[in-house]
Amino acid sequence: MEGVHKLARLLEAATSVELLPGDAAAWAEIAGPDNEHAPFVFIDGNLGIPEKDLFKVYYVASKAFSKLPLRSLFEASGTSNASEAGLLELTSVILLANSAHQTALNVQKTLVLNGRRTCQDELKFTATVLTLKQSSKVSMLWHHRRWLLLRQNLDGETQALPLSVTDIDFVTLKLPSKILADELQVCSSACETYPRNYYAWFHRYLCLRCCATRAASDSAEHASLLEQEKNELKRWINLHVSDHSAVHCLFVVIEALLAVLTTFSDAEALVMEIRDHALQLLQSYPSHENLWLYFRRAFEQWVTNPATGRVSIPPARTAEDEAKILMNTHKRSSVGKRSDEDKLVVDHARCYLTWKGGKWKSGGSDTPRSLTGGDRM
Repeated sequence: MEGVHKLARLLEAATSVELLPGDAAAWAEIAGPDNEHAPFVFIDGNLGIPEKDLFKVYYVASKAFSKLPLRSLFEASGTSNASEAGLLELTSVILLANSAHQTALNVQKTLVLNGRRTCQDELKFTATVLTLKQSSKVSMLWHHRRWLLLRQNLDGETQALPLSVTDIDFVTLKLPSKILADELQVCSSACETYPRNYYAWFHRYLCLRCCATRAASDSAEHASLLEQEKNELKRWINLHVSDHSAVHCLFVVIEALLAVLTTFSDAEALVMEIRDHALQLLQSYPSHENLWLYFRRAFEQWVTNPATGRVSIPPARTAEDEAKILMNTHKRSSVGKRSDEDKLVVDHARCYLTWKGGKWKSGGSDTPRSLTGGDRM
């Protein structure tokens, strides 16, 4: 059990975790001859765990955990014979190696409910575990984190909080901007660790919805956080042009900001900023379908959002002109047979023009005046 105790203590102090291939012998040189944390490597809050040693510790922890009398722990008025520290050590190690271990997660929840574990300590622990690639994509761990946030911030209603809650409960929660900023940072780290991490993006989406609700209630701090998130998401899309989830979250932020902006000029500047960003990326990487969908959403926001009213279209810069230019450029890009990428760009452009023609037919009742009236080029 010595390895379990040592690893559990290191987890409490660590800010990030990484699995290392092989065993401790392969990392002895990096850890140094006087490594007091052997077989683990612990440097500046970063915990390295040799894979083979993690499996050994996990086996020991699982075997000990299976022998504990957990029934009394789950009873409302019961107590467990297992010591608080010993039980936490076992569940912490188990969740590190197997973050989808439902029984271990329920034990953690029950310890919080019984007052043996603070929400803050448990949030810190889950944030550390979520830096591990294999753990960052476990849906139950993200749901566990939302449960903790609900319990921590439900003003006097925490005793009645069940082991399971809905996402609607979380969206309506009045979370301070500092907590939401921390959650968004946890999501960003998880997305960097595991690309296309749906569960991290979904958690981020819920946090943004929660932030939007607070911003709509005249919270300047939450509105400022949305502005920061807008810039962060634009940066992310610049680096990950195929990430649909990032684009979806960006428009959650844009719609929330449009709802709190008080002047037409500010709203117009925002939608133009997003439209120009989408167009710039599309011109650079026209073969990516996600950017065409981004451009489509940005154009739709640009001409139809109630917060902006009617937005004038600059000469020779209509969305239709831009799509046709991109399509014609790739049609002429090769002499004879076009490349597969050129064909892809032409197909995406045609799909866009078909969508635009179907959504805003010339003279239709729902067509923005800027596309049909005197402002049209």
